[in-house]
Amino acid sequence: MDSIQIITLMESGILSSSSSSDSSDDEELYSVTCNGIHHVKPKVKDFVVNVVHSFTDDEFLRNFRLSRTTVDIIVTDFMSSDYYPKYTAGKPTISAEAHILMFLWFAGNKTVMRIVAQVFNCSESSFFVVFNRVVEFLLNILPSIIKMPTSNDDKIQCAYEFQQIAGIPDVLGAIDGSYISIRKPKHKIRSTYFNRHHDCSLTLQGICNAKKKFVDVFTETPGDAAYPLEENIITPFKDYGNLTNNEKLFNKNHAKKRVIIENTFGLLKGRFRQLLKLDFSLAEKDSNFILACCVLHNLCTDDDDLVPEQPPVELEELPENVTLNIHPGTLQSREKGFQKRKMLCTW
Repeated sequence: MDSIQIITLMESGILSSSSSSDSSDDEELYSVTCNGIHHVKPKVKDFVVNVVHSFTDDEFLRNFRLSRTTVDIIVTDFMSSDYYPKYTAGKPTISAEAHILMFLWFAGNKTVMRIVAQVFNCSESSFFVVFNRVVEFLLNILPSIIKMPTSNDDKIQCAYEFQQIAGIPDVLGAIDGSYISIRKPKHKIRSTYFNRHHDCSLTLQGICNAKKKFVDVFTETPGDAAYPLEENIITPFKDYGNLTNNEKLFNKNHAKKRVIIENTFGLLKGRFRQLLKLDFSLAEKDSNFILACCVLHNLCTDDDDLVPEQPPVELEELPENVTLNIHPGTLQSREKGFQKRKMLCTW
């Protein structure tokens, strides 16, 4: 009997796909043949030229989660970097534009690598190479995109913008952590990655400025230590029912600043829907992808590239007294922290 060819038709809704994934890792490429039945993977010929270039600006933003202007800047920088191959030994070249668009399609939608490869008319192994190139490129530029203010002018401007929000002076960043759900990494102990809900996750610790731009990011396994009060980390007063009016007002203003980093996490996860649940098999890939998305977030913030309308994101945030395992600080630093908070309370 002749083998049966099965063609899976892509629904028109794929242009705004939100389908979930059992596995997005190229290390687990699915088999194209099984018991004589051939699965013909549909592809779209010249998808970038024939389809993407005809998108309206709204359609482009909805599918790639970034504006054309921002994407053009990233494509230009990527094309001139060492991460875009200039010579492919006679093999068909995947354009720099296609590299960035493929990565953004994956990052911005709950889809799988296999589907992205189909849409962009390339093999899954080729997409995996493209994905790694873009991640490495974004990690390479991270230090120049995500950084604390260093000059006095930048520090003064940063503090001024925070003070306009809540009145507390000399603030350079709002810090917090957010859980990023992952599947259990290979060759790792599952409990190592448990958060307080006993779900596997990594913690993204971020510091942002008043414009919701990251100035520092870090990923690690979930921790259980509270942020300590130190000279350079000011925490709110613990409320045991005996706070003064000034202390209550300080806590209220402190919360206004903290909500900025919470909103920043919301914007990040809202734009890059893949972050709602990562399905890589290695923790290093999870971490690198998260950081790459943080770089893209900052590039969007710099260009006033707004997140497209979307359903609200249910954030899995850390409770106020839980974050990464960080150094508790010295007694001298804690005492300076108490004195500074006391002074700020009466500002």
